[in-house]
Amino acid sequence: MIEGRKSERRRCLIGARIVFNHRGSTMDCTLRNFSEDGALLKFAEAPLLPKHVDIAICNRDALIPAEVRWQSGKLLGVVFPSGRLI
Repeated sequence: MIEGRKSERRRCLIGARIVFNHRGSTMDCTLRNFSEDGALLKFAEAPLLPKHVDIAICNRDALIPAEVRWQSGKLLGVVFPSGRLI
């Protein structure tokens, strides 16, 4: 299998929230792995999200802009347009 990622992902299990709709809507999820370039998120139900979202990580005050790259059921792969998670 060809790896398309620019940097290695690190496994984790961190509570997070997707913020979208001009910060009017949120959806809880779990950050399952991440790198400087992107992340894998898992949801309780298959989400219906726009292409551009923000990620709020529990116990952090920042919103991280992200772009949805793929979805498979409850799993969602995002990239960080700014080039880094934090």
